[in-house]
Amino acid sequence: MTPAELKRGIEALSIKLRQLEHGERIAYWHLMDLLDQGSPELSRALDGELHRLEATGELVFVEDEEGAESMVERRVAAKKKKPAAKKQAKPAPKKKKAAVKKKR
Repeated sequence: MTPAELKRGIEALSIKLRQLEHGERIAYWHLMDLLDQGSPELSRALDGELHRLEATGELVFVEDEEGAESMVERRVAAKKKKPAAKKQAKPAPKKKKAAVKKKR
């Protein structure tokens, strides 16, 4: 599997996950069957990406009600607030030069 194919697979996963609403679930194995194309290498890459997204808080792994199947649940990642910009001091007003009197 080429790096380009791996990248396309991860992009497809990203798109599929963005289509889910906050709190919506999809079966882990269903998701993998849709995207891995029977490739063990792509399957490992997708699993790694899912765990990376779990670490960022964008999704969580949950067991369904019967505990029979693992589900992936989408979470909207909390956006970090940027620190307030520091107020810059206004430049001191320029001093006017005294008018020079011309001698006549």
